[in-house]
Amino acid sequence: MSTISVVARIRPAIRNEPTGLTGFQVDANRIRLREAQGKNFSSQVKEEYVFDRVFGQQASEQDVYKGTALPLVQNFVKGYNVCLVSLGESGSGKSYTVDGGKGKGGLIPAMIQGVFALLADTRGLDGAYATPPKVKCQYTELYNEVLSDLLNPHNREVMVGEDKHHGFSVANASTREVQSAKACLELFYEGRAARSTAVTDLGPVAERSSGIFTLELEQTEDFAEGSTIVSRMTVIDMAGAEKLADDPTSLRMREGPTMSRSIIAFGHACKALASPKEVDEVNYGESKLTMLMHEAFGGNCLTTVITCLKPQVSAPMPVILRVTHQLLRVTNFPAICTSRVRSLIRR
Repeated sequence: MSTISVVARIRPAIRNEPTGLTGFQVDANRIRLREAQGKNFSSQVKEEYVFDRVFGQQASEQDVYKGTALPLVQNFVKGYNVCLVSLGESGSGKSYTVDGGKGKGGLIPAMIQGVFALLADTRGLDGAYATPPKVKCQYTELYNEVLSDLLNPHNREVMVGEDKHHGFSVANASTREVQSAKACLELFYEGRAARSTAVTDLGPVAERSSGIFTLELEQTEDFAEGSTIVSRMTVIDMAGAEKLADDPTSLRMREGPTMSRSIIAFGHACKALASPKEVDEVNYGESKLTMLMHEAFGGNCLTTVITCLKPQVSAPMPVILRVTHQLLRVTNFPAICTSRVRSLIRR
């Protein structure tokens, strides 16, 4: 068993924002929200949340990578399913954290390079592979409950299906086998460039869409038994989480039944999974996103959640902190994904 790792990251001030933090303070791994007094804030603590770690404004990308993504990369190569989720309100730096914005930084490129470096090192150390490892890449976007194939924008057949290895997964999307970090990075940048930049009456699509980047690693280690390990690494850049603070009924009336369904369903799933009372069933089927997260939250996976925050308190921040803090109570059941383990899980 393993609990989900939940960290917070506070982005630096940008443009004309004041330096430092406004309306909250950080003490080691604690975030304390202060009482509002008109337009200012008192020293009185209103709410406090303890995370596994809090990355302040001075934390570098390398600090965040070593503290969150590197352990996932290492376990992925060992044969575990791993998932990294970046969430926060729009403008909190959640997308920049994972994909580097328009630059070459971000956790996903670093994770790709880390995976291939470890595979090369492992081969060189013990030559344990019966056949060379196979790495496959997939990149999709979910907007308004419609999945798009970022590696083949003309593909209109993308859906959520169920396969014998991983349960629910993206079906019919392009899956490319890659032989090197360079080839994988090229696919990632191709997919990132294909993410929608359109602006609708409800705002930019980028604020309402989730990006789902997946690597699948197949390793055959034993000549005699033909034991095959198939592990999956998933990185999810979630839609803006500010909608967690809205009433779901009024939100559906304003935006329609599907626009914010994924973020609402995520909130419902977090609450059910973290409930101290025994829950008969978590409704992962409420949204395509929660269906794709079913292993990451409560299943066979090692999961890390990065809660991205602005340096100023906003109306949605307390709700976002409350929801992500709940995830610290969720237990997963990770196991190395051998042929036998996969067959037992799917029974």
